Amino acid sequence: MRALVRPAADRRGLDGLDIELVEGDFARPDDIDAALDGIDALFHVAARYDLARSAAREVMAVNVEGARTVMEAALRRQVERVVHVSSVATIGPPRGANLSGAVADEGQHADPARAPGPYERSKILSERLVLRLARDEGLPAVAVLPTAPIGPLDLKPTPTGRLIADAATGRLPAIVASAGLNIVHVRDVARGHVLAALHGRIGERYILGHADGNLTLAQIAAR
Repeated sequence: MRALVRPAADRRGLDGLDIELVEGDFARPDDIDAALDGIDALFHVAARYDLARSAAREVMAVNVEGARTVMEAALRRQVERVVHVSSVATIGPPRGANLSGAVADEGQHADPARAPGPYERSKILSERLVLRLARDEGLPAVAVLPTAPIGPLDLKPTPTGRLIADAATGRLPAIVASAGLNIVHVRDVARGHVLAALHGRIGERYILGHADGNLTLAQIAAR
């Protein structure tokens, strides 16, 4: 097993794992080609998870153009299976005149023009790119769409992890009562990645979320 890491990346989350680390950068296609040498399955998990509008330029560069570089390299290297990590943001909220009890599933595709922020827009565009390459170029890719993962080794933390940490330490100043999330454990998300690689249908997308449904932010903070 091999992981591509940036030269200056925090690698504590990989400590103790039996993984070959290869340094590289999405901006250099040769780095991606070298990392894919001899690889059968590619898990594209890298992304800039930043909800700030000030980070829009870097978010688009990493999440969209970075995905393009990786997928084109996977085609050149004839990788046998690609799992692209998308987001439930690419589905968006349920649509329709009567939304009482409505459910959105993998058949719904969000409009990038209506995305609430640059991060969500970048995930919509990168997923569209991957699925188009699967349809038109034969890229053997499936997409997995995690909801809001939480769990150990969220070291920065991510925006979701910060919500949990701030609630646990009393640093959460206020909660929007009507807002909510579907929370899923990161180990279940990882398991979903493996199942998608083994059993997913090329060109399909799969939500990785908690079967019990959504929680309000107040419920999340209380737990």
